[in-house]
Amino acid sequence: MHITNDDRAVLIKTELMRFKTNDVFYIMVYDHTQSPNNQAFHGTQSEYITVSKPGKSNVVIYRSHYWRGSPENALTTVTKEIEEACSKGINSTSEDYTAISRELYKNFHDIKFLGIIDKKLDVSIRSANSFGRVWGPGYWDTIQVLDPKTKERTGKEFILIAGYK
Repeated sequence: MHITNDDRAVLIKTELMRFKTNDVFYIMVYDHTQSPNNQAFHGTQSEYITVSKPGKSNVVIYRSHYWRGSPENALTTVTKEIEEACSKGINSTSEDYTAISRELYKNFHDIKFLGIIDKKLDVSIRSANSFGRVWGPGYWDTIQVLDPKTKERTGKEFILIAGYK
């Protein structure tokens, strides 16, 4: 029996929902990589964990303390910020996207996590304890990588995900 990244994300979601907490979680599961040209994360490090399993899947879990009590416009705000960032793209052909995630983070308000994961890595994103808000504690979309000189698409795409504080 083959277990997919989405299967793994659902299993983790199920376990997280057993805890009695008001926190809301993002669960990101994707094909294994250790390369900074395929993934980068920035934010309050005490609010997210990363686990790498060589030959298997990587897992990132982000915890939002305030999503459940956030105003309705919190989703609208983070959605607009993600959409704006995605419309601009990433102007880099870097082999290390760590600095890119830090730079993108500066353009957001009320978040404590920002991640970029190569779309080719079969990314699955789930949320736990986000009752009534299917997107979970924030928003995500696809962002294109652009050649910094020509501004043409390079063909590389990332999932850009922002987690509300």
